[in-house]
Amino acid sequence: MAERIGDDELLGQEIEALAIHHLAYGEIRETAKFALKAAELLRRAGGLWYLVDDLLFAEGALFMTGRTAESLALWHERQPLAERLGRVELRWGFDASATETLLRTGDIHSFELFWKSAAEHALSLQDPGSIWQTHINLGVVHFWKGRWQEALDSFEEAEKNEAAGAFSGWAPAFILLTRAYIGDGRGALAILRRGPSAAPEPESHSASSLLFPMLKAARSSGLGLTGLLGIIRESRSMRTRSFLPRRGRRITNGTWTVLLAAVEGLAIAGEKAEAAKLYPVALEAIKTGALFRPYDFRLLDTLAGIAAGAGENWTQAEEHFRTALRRAEELPHAIEQPEARRWYAWMLLERNAPGDPEKARQLLTEALEMYRRIGMPKHVELADALLAQAQRA
Repeated sequence: MAERIGDDELLGQEIEALAIHHLAYGEIRETAKFALKAAELLRRAGGLWYLVDDLLFAEGALFMTGRTAESLALWHERQPLAERLGRVELRWGFDASATETLLRTGDIHSFELFWKSAAEHALSLQDPGSIWQTHINLGVVHFWKGRWQEALDSFEEAEKNEAAGAFSGWAPAFILLTRAYIGDGRGALAILRRGPSAAPEPESHSASSLLFPMLKAARSSGLGLTGLLGIIRESRSMRTRSFLPRRGRRITNGTWTVLLAAVEGLAIAGEKAEAAKLYPVALEAIKTGALFRPYDFRLLDTLAGIAAGAGENWTQAEEHFRTALRRAEELPHAIEQPEARRWYAWMLLERNAPGDPEKARQLLTEALEMYRRIGMPKHVELADALLAQAQRA
C-alpha cells in the first residue's frame, strides 16, 4: 500500500519490519540488506524517529557481517541524531565504535568502562531491556578478565531481565559457556536441554515491546503484524522445550546464540560427541553471513573448527582454524587471535599426528604472549595447561 501511494516513510517502516523479521531468526545478511534499504527511504522522507532504530539494526548487522567501515559510518550518523531526539538506546546491546576499538586494540579495560557507564544509565532508566543488555556485556568483560564467578553472576542477573521473544536465550548462552569453563559441565548441558528460563516477564516490558517500532509498520507490510507476533509466540513456546534443534523448526536468534555457545562449552566440558553433533549448526550459522557469535565476537570459523575437531573431522577442522587465524589478522580481532590459536592447538593435540605437537607448541607460545598483553589471566592458565600437554606429547 505504501508503495502505491508513494509514502516513503511508511514504506521505510514496512521494510524495517522485514529487517527485524530476519534479525529475529539470525539471518544477518538479509537484516543488513533490508535495514539499509529502509534507511534510504526514511532519510528521504525525514522519518528520523524510525531512522534511529533502523540505523542501529543496520549498524549491528553490517558489523556482524564484517562490513566494519560501513557500520562505523552509520554509527557516526546515528549517534548525534539519537542524542538530538533523546533516543539513547541500550536494549540492543551494541555500539559499533566501542566494539571496533576493542577488536582492533584488545583494550578490554576501555570496553569495560564503556559498559559500566551504560549500566549506570540503564539503571537510571529502570528499563529491563537495557539492564539485560548491559549485564550481558559486562559479563563478557568479566569472563575475558578472568573473573569467572562475577561473569556468571552478571549473566544470571541478565537472565532475570530477559523477556520472552525471539531473542530469548542470549543470557542463558553465556551462563552455559561460563559454567562449562568453571568446571560445571553437567550444569552447562542442563541449560542446553532445559531451554529458556520460565521466569515471568515484567508485564510492561514484554518481548513485543522490543519490536514495538516495527509492529505498527508491519500492519501493511508483506510480513504483516501477524508475522511479527508469530515470532514472539513461537519463541515463547520455547519455554517448554529445549534449545536443541529439531527438524522443521526455524532457529530464532536467541537459540542460535545458545547453540553456538554450546559448541565451545561442550568441548571444554569434555563432551566431544555432543559438541560434534552441532557441526551442521555451525555451518548453517556461517551461511547466514554472520562472522561472529553475538556479544563476545567469537569467530564462527573458530566454532566450526571446534565442532569439526570434536567429531575428528580433521581436514575440515584444520581448514576452519586456518580461516579463523587469517580472518582474525585481517579484521583485525585482537581477542580472537590468541583464542583461535588455543583452539587450533587443542585440535592438533587431539589428532596427535606427526608434527602436531610441535605446531601446537608454536601456536600456544604465541597465544600466551597475546593473552598476557591484553590481560586474560584465566586464558593464560588454559593455554599453559595445553602447552604442558604438548611438551609431553
